[in-house]
Amino acid sequence: MKLANLRGLQTEHPPVERVMTFNAEENEHMLSINVQLCFKPAGYDGGWQKRTK
Repeated sequence: MKLANLRGLQTEHPPVERVMTFNAEENEHMLSINVQLCFKPAGYDGGWQKRTK
């Protein structure tokens, strides 16, 4: 699905040179797919949630 979307983007909008994607660090399956599609890690983001009693 992701590859089909990237190919569609390439066909419909050839000037686009960069695509960003985001995945959770624990989502190893999707991260592996991104590597196979030649995406490279560019940074990390995190969030914190304060739990109240």
